[in-house]
Formats: sequence, C-alpha cells, structure tokens
Amino acid sequence: MLLTLVALTSPAAAPADTLRGLTKPLYGFGLNIYGELGSASGVNTQTPQPNPVAVLLPHPSGGALSTVAAAALGAYHSLVLSSDGTLYAFGNNYYGELGSATRNGTDGADASPTAIALPAGSGAITAIAAGAQHSLVLTATGQLYAFGQNKAGQLGVAANTSANPVPTAVALPLAPPRLRRGPTRVAAIAAGGNSSYALTSLGFLYGFGDDYDGQLGIAPAASTYPTPTAITLPGQNGAITEIAAGGADAFVLTSTGQLYAFGDNHYGELGISGIAQTATPTLVALPGQQGAITGVAAGAEHTLVMTASGQLYSFGSNQYGQLGGETNAGTTSPNPTPAIVKFPPGAGPVRQIGAAGSASYAVTSSGTLYSFGTNYYGQLGIATGSGSTNADPDPVAVTLPDGARVETLARGANAQHMLAITSNLDVSTTTLAGGRVGTPYDQTVAATGGVAPYSWSATGLPHGLTISAAGAITGTPTSSGSAGVVLTATDSDGIASPSEAISLTIASNSTTTTTTTSGTNPTNSASLRARLRSQLGAHVTIAKLLKTGHYRLTLHGLPSGKVAIRWLHRSSPHSSTVLVASGTTHLSATALVVSIELTVRGRHLLAHAKHLGLTIAATLTPAGSSAISATRTATLSRKGTR
Repeated sequence: MLLTLVALTSPAAAPADTLRGLTKPLYGFGLNIYGELGSASGVNTQTPQPNPVAVLLPHPSGGALSTVAAAALGAYHSLVLSSDGTLYAFGNNYYGELGSATRNGTDGADASPTAIALPAGSGAITAIAAGAQHSLVLTATGQLYAFGQNKAGQLGVAANTSANPVPTAVALPLAPPRLRRGPTRVAAIAAGGNSSYALTSLGFLYGFGDDYDGQLGIAPAASTYPTPTAITLPGQNGAITEIAAGGADAFVLTSTGQLYAFGDNHYGELGISGIAQTATPTLVALPGQQGAITGVAAGAEHTLVMTASGQLYSFGSNQYGQLGGETNAGTTSPNPTPAIVKFPPGAGPVRQIGAAGSASYAVTSSGTLYSFGTNYYGQLGIATGSGSTNADPDPVAVTLPDGARVETLARGANAQHMLAITSNLDVSTTTLAGGRVGTPYDQTVAATGGVAPYSWSATGLPHGLTISAAGAITGTPTSSGSAGVVLTATDSDGIASPSEAISLTIASNSTTTTTTTSGTNPTNSASLRARLRSQLGAHVTIAKLLKTGHYRLTLHGLPSGKVAIRWLHRSSPHSSTVLVASGTTHLSATALVVSIELTVRGRHLLAHAKHLGLTIAATLTPAGSSAISATRTATLSRKGTR
C-alpha cells in the first residue's frame, strides 16, 4: 500500500500522551537485530527486547499513524497493513523481502517502517503473509504478488538465489473449463519457511516452493515445486476456511471443522503418531474436543489448535516449553498427541492464537495476551527468562502499556519476535440528554472500533433507568439530581471499554430542563466521528451489489481529506475477518462520492448468502489533522430484489 512518508523518531521516545491517543496501537517485542520491531532501539545487537513498545507507522500528513489492520512476521522482517490500505515493511532486506532494492545482498537493519508500492492497477491490499525470507501480498482484485528469497521457487517462478525486491504477480493455473469465469482469483494466502500457499475463490488450493518434507501436500514429495500445484484433501467435507503454514509443515481447516496436516513430523508437530513426515494431507483428531476447531497456528516445530469452546491444544516440540506444559519440556522428545493447555484460574476461554519460532501466544476472551515457550530474545513479552535458553512452559500474562488489550496477533512460523495489534474499541457517546422526574427517558448510546456487535452495561444510572444489552437507556426517572454515568461497551471478542464519567441530569417536575448538545464544528473529533459514522449505512441489496460490483456512498458535511472505507464480515467470534469491499478517495467540495468495490471473497460470500452482516469501518484523515475512525454495523439482504 502506497503513500509519501515522513521520517519517524524511535517509538520508545514518543510521549506517553501520544501513544494513548493512537487509534489502534501496535506493540512489538523480541528479537530486533535488524529492526524487525520497527524501532532503532536494539538494532545490530541481540539484546533481548522483552518490554512491549509501540510501533509507529508514518502518517502521510506528518506525525504517526497506528491504525493497523494486519501484521505478518518473517524470520527477520515484518509486514504491517494499515487500515487505509498502506503496506509497510521493516527489518532485514537481504533477499528483497521488504519490497525494495535497499541493502539487497547485505545483512543490514531497516528499522523505519517504509511503504511498499505494488504495480499500478493492483487494487487495494487485503491480506499479507511472510515466510522465513519472502513475502506475499493479496489484493482486492484477487491477484497475488510475491517478493524476496526464491531459492525453492516460493515466489511461484523458477528458483534463483538472487534478491527479488520487486513485487511480481504469481500466475496460478486456470480453473477447469466448466468452472472458468475469467482469470483465476486468489481468496486467501499463507507462507511457511520456504513455501507458499494460495486458495482461489473457487476453492482450489495450490502450493509452491520447498517440498522436501512434503509440506506442499503433493505426493510424491519433490525437493521444490516452483510452479503452483494443486493440493487435494482426501475426504474433504466443506469449504476451506483457513490455511496455516509452519517451518516445514502446513495445516488446512474446513468449514465443517476438519483439520488436515502434512509435512515434517519429526517432533509430532502434525499431531499424528507413527510417521516422520508425510506429503498426504491427513486428518488430525483432538482427544476430548469440545466444539468445532476454529483456528490453527504453526510454529517452527510445534502447533496450536483452538476450539469454539475456548480450548487450546498443542503438539510437537516442547524443548522450550512452547506446548504450555511440563511434559517433555526442555527435551527434544516428540509430542504427537494433542494435549490441552492449562491457563491460570480466571483467564477465560481462548479466542485467538499465534506461534512464532519456538514461542506460543494465546489471547483470552478478556483481551489478555498469554505467552509461553522460549524467551531468549524477550519474545514472550516478559522479563522472566529473557536471555536464557531455559524452557518457560507456564502461560504468563503479558502486560501492555496503559492496560491495552490485544485484538489480533501477527503470524510468523520462523520469527523470534511478535507484533500484537490492540483493540481500538471506544465508547463514542460523550453526552447524555437530560431527563425529568416522571417522564419516560430514551437514549441509545454508541461505540466504535473493536468487533461489532457490542453489548452494553453501565454504572451510576439515576434511579428508574436501566440500559439494555443493545445500548438503549430507558425507564422513568424517580428522583432529581446529577449522576456520573460510566458506559461500558463489550465487543463480540469479549473486550470491554469503559467511558469517562458522563453527566446525566434529571430535573424535578417543577424545573425546566435545558439540554445542551455538543457543537458540530468539523474540527471536533468526537462530533466529526459521529457525523462520519451516521453516514456509513449501506442501503443496497445483495443482488444489486453482485450486478454492479460496487456501492457508491455519498458523504456530506465532512472536511477535505482522505477517506478509506472497508466492509468486513465475520461469521463467528472465532473465525477470521473477511474483507467484503473497500474504497478510498480524497474528499473535496466537488468530490463527495466513495466507490466501494467488492473483493473476490466478497463476491463469493454474497453469491451464497441470503443475509450478510457487516462491520463498516471508515478512517477519515483531514488535511493536516490526525486520522479519525468510525464503525457501525449493517446487514445486506436479498429481500425485495429480483
């Protein structure tokens, strides 16, 4: 993603007030020898970095932008996708894995996040993935781009040992004639050590790159497959919903909860006993499983799997305690039987997982991040064991600045560092209308960010008033006076965000109540956010969207500047978020329309849906001002269409 950038100072030097004001801070910890944490601190040393520090992305109009949509980890580099569609890269660039020609062929540090430019007409970037030393980028047009190391053909072209810094389109085979609908479009991607994976919008899965251990799922295994080759899942039931790639293995999850594994199994990292490796995708069984499998994460030689009930299973190497238990911790013995990871009392169910190298990460329903495994470089985000090769098998909570709660973890099987995206959930209601004793009261409150829909609670409400889970404050006040009301929004991931105390005045029957509302000055961030949010509703049917491929949204009363809008769908709290449509434009007095284009996956979802719930997220960046974000929910329907 694209933009002219302004140089940054070290994130560690940023004032605390600046960090608290960021829309969605990204924190990093662990190895930083090449600046893979986006910070000059620790560059060219192997000093552990156990304390999470904010990674600040450059803002096009100056200052820092930290509204982050996704992150991916290579062995020594990082990719970060911002919510406005810009892709940043930092770390080592020996093979061109940062998408630039700077320091190719030289081990050096590029600690400043720098934008990657794709070829003109590529479309908005919707997904990113990082192998050990190569990078993959997927656009809204369904085109896959690759750059970096290609010694095994992991870029989808003939293998070479030189740097490949220019993002180059990967050509996938055409679909069978009976299914062909133009060019092959990619819907999802993954990257392992030296291997790459692409799932098309028609459900075909391809692998390319290193296959020495059968990690491409192609039998018989060959040393390399530079040409994307189809992967077949024996007995597949349901569409593929997730691909996860480890150091030399891979996993595929289907919509019915089937989990297939293939590749290296010397430490039992496939969760299968009796084999050292296999090129045949094989089903994995979880003893005592409760609920469907909803996610999988692969490290260098271990694997994590979570279920809908919040269970976390682990298997593979436990040399550094990365399985979260004492069994064989500190030894090189294999652990092929999936075992449940135990967390401290009150931790709550697991809702998200991540694995990097020999470290493991889990986010619970409270938004608390737990880590276990190796902490040699501080990659657990805690001081205990930092700089030591000892095993750390007990899940420990990671403390982020200002009590931030984690929303999304980066993925990177070969990394020795971690990037964590925190929640930007915020109560957007800042004033409450006054009421009168004996007169029915009714006001609905609102929130932005996080993962909608939200549930609500409140403290300090005047007698006679209650708040519903949907955020409606109703009832009939029974006594006069002023109250300080604290509203708390909880998103569908279980992350809660309380407001500051908001004054609510109840007048007696004999007193005239005057209600004061906040001004509508466009420079006021709260009112501007509310104005932007009020205009984000999608008034269109599924049939019309499929026919036109876009939705044109007209915005009014907003200052000139850049606006980016994304339509996101999440089928369940435990599933990954899908970008359905997106659009970016520069607002001015004459340019008020944003064209929101459907993605390939968006078309696929709509083609099979009667109703589709959306979270509509928008970021407005007025000229010379900080970005303002707003979200709301909407439902697309076929009702009333022809």
